[in-house]
Amino acid sequence: MMPAAGWEAFAATTARALDAASGHEPAVAVWDGARLVGARAAVLDLAAYEIWDPRPYLSGLASFHDGPPWSLVADRLAGMLLRAHEAAGTDDGILGSGTMARAFAARLRSKQFPVCIVGFGPGTTPSGDDWIAGYLSAADMAGGAPGQVLPEFRDAVRPALDRTTAAGHSLLLGALAGAPPVYLVRLAGAVASLAQALIAGSEQAISGAESELAAAIETALHHGATSGEDALSGFVAGLRGWHL
Repeated sequence: MMPAAGWEAFAATTARALDAASGHEPAVAVWDGARLVGARAAVLDLAAYEIWDPRPYLSGLASFHDGPPWSLVADRLAGMLLRAHEAAGTDDGILGSGTMARAFAARLRSKQFPVCIVGFGPGTTPSGDDWIAGYLSAADMAGGAPGQVLPEFRDAVRPALDRTTAAGHSLLLGALAGAPPVYLVRLAGAVASLAQALIAGSEQAISGAESELAAAIETALHHGATSGEDALSGFVAGLRGWHL
């Protein structure tokens, strides 16, 4: 299920994708609160289903009594991600050392960031979009207010959504609203569990939380060609301070 946030924009994006695929007259898709009503009387009725919205769950992940050790968790997550990338035996993507990685790193330092990474890279959801989704997911979790933290960052991305693919557009709409994909929600839960275990100081709890995080990373890395890896990279950056 798609998240409750952003249905009308999702419908419009879907319609544009149908236009591009069919080459026919403009498709029309309207969300009326219970149904997605398309052209030629096509109706997707969702009234009987619960709309998935992860924001209440995400907002409760960072309720720590002591300051959460986000940078320490970020270091562990980054190490696990780098080892997984090296084990894959490829130098491609934004974690590699090739042209793609160098171009992406330059954009992260650009005065045009974050707009310059919207739609950047190949793929159904471009690498830049995946990175942003991970970045915002980490910030939302750490800030405890999905869809509300980093308002200037979000305000910069919204007008640039037409720079990317239909799938990237939909991904970013969810991330901007504080409703990222399921695999990133699972990652956020595992990251919060590790932070809590580190505060508690129990070796058994830390070991269990690290196993949970490793499983969440493995799931993420199987998401798309490089989407999971790109999103994880953004998540690490988000944990390390919400800005670069």
